[in-house]
Amino acid sequence: MSINHISSNLFEINRLRNRIAHHEPIWKAIDLFDSDDSINMVISHYERCLKVIHWINPNNLKLLSVIDNDKLMGIACTQHTLWRSKMLASGLYSVPDIIKWKERHEINTRRKGEVVSVTANYAIIRCKKSHQIFYTNQSMQKRRKAWPLTVGIDVTFIPKPASAQGNHPNATQVKQ
Repeated sequence: MSINHISSNLFEINRLRNRIAHHEPIWKAIDLFDSDDSINMVISHYERCLKVIHWINPNNLKLLSVIDNDKLMGIACTQHTLWRSKMLASGLYSVPDIIKWKERHEINTRRKGEVVSVTANYAIIRCKKSHQIFYTNQSMQKRRKAWPLTVGIDVTFIPKPASAQGNHPNATQVKQ
């Protein structure tokens, strides 16, 4: 591999970067006949980028696989994806809003537990799933009804990291 070869590839990638930075379609070229040629041009650009990444550090290619970049690029370089992109302008009004996206994807972090110890100032809760011990007190609760707790009752709570190293994690927003 010669210096001229490396320089040529870096120059082409820089041209590609400039086109993307200026919001110019990277598949537009004079000598392309149809969309198949356009897709193949994008694939060639991507292959050139992969070569340079490999020259820098071959393990970086493995990282691209870990984040599914190769699969996503494969999906992007299909006639179907190209068709969908072309339909955006004409069919956008018919696409449903994604206002409730958070509700569909957010993971419920509330845990179930049992109160195992209570004093006037704090309570200890054992998580039913992990059997881990959590600390809570009245100031960690948003609702006044959550306090006082009694030993043996089942509760749900939101776990938070311990405020000091070596302490138990905290149980906030406890509900009976």
